[in-house]
Amino acid sequence: MCEERFFALTNDGMFHYVMQESQYALKMLTASLLSKHPDEITSVEVKNPYDYGKCAGSKDIILDVKAVVNKDTVVNIEVQVKAFKYWRYRSLYYAARMAAETDPNRDYGSLPIIRQFSILNYTFDREDPGFFSTYELRNVENEKSFTDRFQISIMDLTQNRLATWDDAIYGRTLWADLFKANSWEKLESLALKNEVAKEVVEIMYKAVKDDETARFLTDRELARKERISIREEGRMEGMAQGMKKGMEKGIKTKNFEFAKNLLVEGFSRDDVRRLTNYPFSDEELDGLK
Repeated sequence: MCEERFFALTNDGMFHYVMQESQYALKMLTASLLSKHPDEITSVEVKNPYDYGKCAGSKDIILDVKAVVNKDTVVNIEVQVKAFKYWRYRSLYYAARMAAETDPNRDYGSLPIIRQFSILNYTFDREDPGFFSTYELRNVENEKSFTDRFQISIMDLTQNRLATWDDAIYGRTLWADLFKANSWEKLESLALKNEVAKEVVEIMYKAVKDDETARFLTDRELARKERISIREEGRMEGMAQGMKKGMEKGIKTKNFEFAKNLLVEGFSRDDVRRLTNYPFSDEELDGLK
């Protein structure tokens, strides 16, 4: 039983580390996301490796996994734990950037297949939820595909109950279980039943045993919590300011109503200001008549 500090696979640093350290795990995940049999993956390579020792202490890097599969497909995989307001636009940006980074001197016919994958631990589409959804360019009138070489896919970990038979066949339900596991015990129970899970858990254990990597993972986790705390403080401050403005507006409205009644009863402007304890201007009082 592992007694080391636990970092879930949804920790973007841990996720990137596993994919960078294990060709097998990377191959199996990309095969799963691309709906391919593992034997169809002849080559896969991470194109944005990190030196975790040098990255320790950094809070700003974005640990997506960019890889080239079978030399003709570029994939980008990101893990996001908390809801991000502009995630749709961010996914679109990443996918478009992958296409734009293709060598412009090459023939357009050699443009690689572009696949952007987002693994989200929050409900992506509340109106029409799904476990694994893929979007591509289509004709809005007849639904005819413009091209299937540019696609954006979402794996919504909160909707694993909606997984289909295909999701199970291609191993996406297993990966969802690995991402959702919140303890070493749960991971180890998965590892006992599946070779892919066993490989992933072994690499995760390796990560926490390495001092530099463990420090990096801790920094990432602290940075994530700090961002959440800042957002929460901003939200609470906004609510407090809103309540304050609402109370001020309510008091002002009542003062104006009271002042108007006093003027109707013949009270002087100075009496109105004294009785309402509000610094009305002459223009404001003229407007109440």
